[in-house]
Amino acid sequence: MKSTKIFVAAGLLSLSGLAFGQSNRDSINPSDRTGQQIPNAQQQDQASDRAGSSTSGTSGSGSQAEQQMLDQLRQIAQDPNTAADKLFVLDAARGNLKEAELSDRVAQKARSQEVKQLAQKISQDHRKANQDLQQTAQKLNLQLPQQLPQMDQQVIQIITSLPADEMEKHYISGMNAEHARDVLKYQSCSQMAKDDQVKQYARNTLPVLQQHHQQTIQAARSVGVDIGSEAMPAGARISPDGRSMPGQGTTDQNSPNPTDRPAERP
Repeated sequence: MKSTKIFVAAGLLSLSGLAFGQSNRDSINPSDRTGQQIPNAQQQDQASDRAGSSTSGTSGSGSQAEQQMLDQLRQIAQDPNTAADKLFVLDAARGNLKEAELSDRVAQKARSQEVKQLAQKISQDHRKANQDLQQTAQKLNLQLPQQLPQMDQQVIQIITSLPADEMEKHYISGMNAEHARDVLKYQSCSQMAKDDQVKQYARNTLPVLQQHHQQTIQAARSVGVDIGSEAMPAGARISPDGRSMPGQGTTDQNSPNPTDRPAERP
C-alpha cells in the first residue's frame, strides 16, 4: 500500500511538470552563457511577438487539453486502487505526444544530420508507442490527449525558435534528461503496475526508451554537449537524477574491492 501511494505521488508530480527542462542543467539562463550576446529590449519584444503569433492559433486547443486532463484526474482520484496505473497511462501519452511534436519541429530545422535523424526516430517511435497505448487506455476508460497543454506548446515554440546550433544542443540535452526519467518511470511501472496490460506496455516500451537515451548521449558528443553521463552498461539502472547506476552484472568502480582490503591481523 505504501509503494502504491509513492507511485501515485510520483505520477502527480510528473503530470504537473509541464516545462520541457525540469533540471537545472537543462534550463536556459542567458546570464550563464559566456561570450554570448544578450538580446536588447527591442529584440526581445520582436521575439515575443513572433512566439505569440505562432502559438495564438493553438491556445484554444491547449486549453481544451488542460481541461480534459483535469477532468480525468478528478475521476482518477475517486478510485485509489486504479489511480497509479491510470496516472502512468496519461503521463505516458502526454510524454509521447510532447516528444513527438518537439522532435518533428527539430527535424525540420536541425543542421546536424545526426540530430535530424535522431529526432525523426524519436518522433516515429513515440507516435507508435502512443498507438500501442490506445487499447490499454480504452480498457481503463481513459481518453488519451490529442493536443498538448498550452504550456508545452509554448516551450516547444521557444526551443525551436532558437538558432539551429543552439536548438540542437538544448534538444539533445533535454531529450537525454527526459529519457533518463522515462526509463526510471517505466522500470517502476513494469514492476509495480496492478493491471497486466499496463505492466506489459511498460515492459515493451522500456527497451526503446533505453535506446533513445543512449543515442542522445552519442549525439551529444557530436554537437559538443557535455551531459555529464555515459552510456549505460547492460543491466544498469538509472537513478532519479538521471545518472546510470551499476546493476546486476556490473561493478561499481567506487565500491571497495574485497581483494584490495589489507589483511586482518590475527
